[in-house]
Amino acid sequence: MEAVRLAEELLPGLPVVAYTSVDNIGSQRTALAAGLERREDLDEDRGTYLDLYLAKDW
Repeated sequence: MEAVRLAEELLPGLPVVAYTSVDNIGSQRTALAAGLERREDLDEDRGTYLDLYLAKDW
């Protein structure tokens, strides 16, 4: 959450993006709690796993 706050303070207007594996529920919850939103349109299928993307101000 601190990273999102700092990004908003130091880099206003730029998006904040996080990605995690589909199995990492804890990271997904943390990103959502920090104000990021799930962005299925940014997901990357890596063949053996799926990266989920979350973003704010995208």
